[in-house]
Parts: sequence; structure tokens; C-alpha cells
Amino acid sequence: MTTLDNELLKKKFIEQSRISYNKNVIVFTKFLNLNGQSILCSIKKQLTTSYLLFGGYTFAERQMVAFIPDETFHDLSNFPIDLLKISLSKRRFSQSITHRDVLGTIMSLGLNRDVIGDIIVREKEDQTNIYIFCDRKMSEFIINNLTEIKRTRVIVQKISMDDKETNVDIEDLKPVFKSVNELIVSNRIDVVIAKAYHFSRENSKKYILAQKVFINGRIVNKISEECNDNDIISVRGCGRFVFSKSEGLSKKGKIKAVFKFYQ
Repeated sequence: MTTLDNELLKKKFIEQSRISYNKNVIVFTKFLNLNGQSILCSIKKQLTTSYLLFGGYTFAERQMVAFIPDETFHDLSNFPIDLLKISLSKRRFSQSITHRDVLGTIMSLGLNRDVIGDIIVREKEDQTNIYIFCDRKMSEFIINNLTEIKRTRVIVQKISMDDKETNVDIEDLKPVFKSVNELIVSNRIDVVIAKAYHFSRENSKKYILAQKVFINGRIVNKISEECNDNDIISVRGCGRFVFSKSEGLSKKGKIKAVFKFYQ
């Protein structure tokens, strides 16, 4: 997002909070990425109401905001979020399906990104289950129109984590990581992604200048920007990971870092 986009989003949040206060109603936003959530937090003192963030489950990255005129409101079930489960109809002939495949197919239906929350792809043995959190207004459209992903026929159904018959294990929705320990000379973003994806520093710079690198959903514009603990770093076309620094330095003075790659 550009600086102008950020300012427009701030104004929208302030207006939505004002409407909630004046009309004494709960006002919901669309799904926000981490950058949108950070912008909301930065203007907290300018809002006329309190707010809650929720993305459909405990571990959600993309979340909706509820501006609430009554601070006693805590019922997360009121958020207009549905959970959809996608099953592959011809499993033995199906190809491996990724998060990118699912999102690309949904976008091809003409939907905006902000009506889609987290997308979780889980493979267990010979079974693939895909979970999508979406705006409630869009769930029937997705059920009726999402029939194929990557030339594989799929079946979409609306489910509830409270319904035992749907057999949704909350553990399936937790992020899965592969942790890698590395030594880095600094926590600059060009150094970090070079180490994470085995780039040269020159290639890291090209990715950043091409606006293909994101920290917590925000485009990185400076190669010298520093990464902080628990930053979620995305490199378009490569993947994403959580960056953290373990305590202490190596004997040669390098930073002990941990890269937790999303699986």
C-alpha cells in the first residue's frame, strides 16, 4: 500500500468508528492484513469507540475489525465470518495444491481479496483438506462457483468448528512451521532474505526495489530497513517466514537468528 492508501484507510477507520458511536451499532470492516491492523492500532486514540479483532479462529492472521459502542460486547460469533471446507473429489488423480493455487482460483471468480480471510491447506497421508475463512455474504457464491482448483474437481461445504459432525480439529488450523537456525551479519532486510532464500545481496536488492518484499503485510521500500523479532516476512514468488533473533551472538559476532518457514 502507498502512503496515500494508508491515509485513506485511517480516515475510513475513523469514519466507521464514528458511525458505530453515533448510531449505537456494531460496524464491521472487511478482512485486514497485518499492515491494515498495524495502521488501525496507530490511530487508536483517534477512534470514538473501542474495537475487537477476529479472523474466525484463534490463530488468524487476516482479521476483521468490529467497532463497538458498548465495551461489554465480547461475542465473537457475531462476526460475519463463515468457515468453508474444500475436499478433493478425485484424490488419487489430484495434484498437490498450494495456498497460492487456492487464492488464485478464488480471485479468478471476481472476488476482492478483502472478503477472504486465512486459507489453510493441510495434507495428511493421502488426504488434502483446505479451509477458507470468508465474509459471510460471499460463502454461498464460493460454494456454488468454486468447482475446480488446478484442474482438480473440488467439493465446497460450509462447516462450523462447534459442529462435531464436521470433524474439524483445531490443531489442523494452527500454522505449521519448519525452523532453521542461521547466523547473519545484521538484521537488515536485504541480509535476512538473502540468507533465508540463498540469494546474493544483489538479488535481494532487486526483489526489494521491485516491491516484492513485505514485512507484516507492508511493502518494504528500503534495503536498509531492519527486521524485528516475530516480523512476518514475505517474498513474492518465494514464500514467507517468521523472523526472530535468539539471544546472544556467535563467537565471531554474528547474530543468531531463527527462520520459521510456513509450510
